[in-house]
Amino acid sequence: MLSKLRGKVDQYLQDIAKIFIRIGLSANEITFLGFLLAILAPVYA
Repeated sequence: MLSKLRGKVDQYLQDIAKIFIRIGLSANEITFLGFLLAILAPVYA
């Protein structure tokens, strides 16, 4: 179950990173937002 959730989070991170790269955010901002998402994802999963 945990590995499944991890895969889901990884997919979210990849999708969000693609969107942010298109928008033009810096790598640091993407990393920070990814970190936030990693904390929040288990809450919303």
